[in-house]
Amino acid sequence: MLSRLLLVFWMLASAGVSAAKLNVVVENLDENAQRCGLSSDALASRARLALRAGRVDAASSAIGYLYIRVTTQFGSSGCTADVSVAVKQPAMLASNAEFRSADGTRGGFIWAEVCKEGNLLAGPPSTFSNQIEVEVEQEAKNCLGSLDYK
Repeated sequence: MLSRLLLVFWMLASAGVSAAKLNVVVENLDENAQRCGLSSDALASRARLALRAGRVDAASSAIGYLYIRVTTQFGSSGCTADVSVAVKQPAMLASNAEFRSADGTRGGFIWAEVCKEGNLLAGPPSTFSNQIEVEVEQEAKNCLGSLDYK
């Protein structure tokens, strides 16, 4: 019932909107990411630049979101990271669907990835944060470029 109410709310909220909106979410960065110079604020800032370039409003009140995940390793040879950027939107899973929610129920509200881009990068700690920030911006642009949202 709650999932249906959320979907109705989302549909009503979307009806009169002239510009696409996404919330920017950066998954928590671990100690390795911090040792490699990464910060959530810097990654979110670069993601917002990509949204602006794609004429998408960055809004914390948006229903959908641009999700950024950076899994980092730090070692003697430098830093490596798996960068993933996805646009996620609410969707309803049909009650007769073959797949079920993790709790075993059929149908209901889910978060659907409508695009996902990513890359694996390596570099020295001194320049790694800038390298990853540029990658996040580019992957967000690639993801948005694969969608029809205007």
